Amino acid sequence: GETKKLSEIGIKDWEMFFNNIRRKSSGAAPVYYRNLKAAMNKAVDWNRLDENPLRKIRLPKYQRQDQLTIVIDELKLILSKISHPVVKLITKTGFYTGCRLSELVNLKVRNVDLEQETIQIGDKDFTTKSRKSRIVVISEPILDLLKACLNNKCGDDYLFGKTKRQPFTPGYVSKQFKKAVLLTSLSKKIHFHTLRHSYGSLLANENCPVQVVQTLMGHSDIRTTQKYLHSNLTDLKKSLPILNKAS
Repeated sequence: GETKKLSEIGIKDWEMFFNNIRRKSSGAAPVYYRNLKAAMNKAVDWNRLDENPLRKIRLPKYQRQDQLTIVIDELKLILSKISHPVVKLITKTGFYTGCRLSELVNLKVRNVDLEQETIQIGDKDFTTKSRKSRIVVISEPILDLLKACLNNKCGDDYLFGKTKRQPFTPGYVSKQFKKAVLLTSLSKKIHFHTLRHSYGSLLANENCPVQVVQTLMGHSDIRTTQKYLHSNLTDLKKSLPILNKAS
């Protein structure tokens, strides 16, 4: 609509805005809400507003959908459609470490310890989402890949950089990944963050202790980790003998 001062935007304007976002993408509405609410709080701090108008708006609750995940064969299919070699390396590492895209593009050689087979996520130059550094382990599928990436590079060089001193932007990698997905017959809803969901689900469903999954993924709240605990149909049917016996 028309350009307005913050103080001129009324509750009805905000509601119309969020309704419009919700019609386009229900999942995007909460993201817009959180970011704009934080921005309006800052406007109050700077005396541009007397109060945060978004405190009076409540978005409707939606039934939570299961997080989309992919399996190894689907990963291989996507990798086969990625033409850029470095984007392919970032993608495979994302699936086998559960790292966020921003974490991967900011990795430096010094973060990788091949002797201990670990990667440090977060340091003095990069702050993680939780503001805490963490350690992820290097599994066999990406061990040789990482060894090759370290050739002719030193500590402060980017592990997956456009050059040794220039990283790729998350946006570029994300777009290249999405292009590859669209070249397959897989769900168009798959995006780069799906790799992280797949990693968490793979560990959780293979009975890896939930506390370990929490540490590896860097979740500050274990309730976030517990979303990856999916019960399959075989597990659910284990309840039948109990119920049948009680009938």
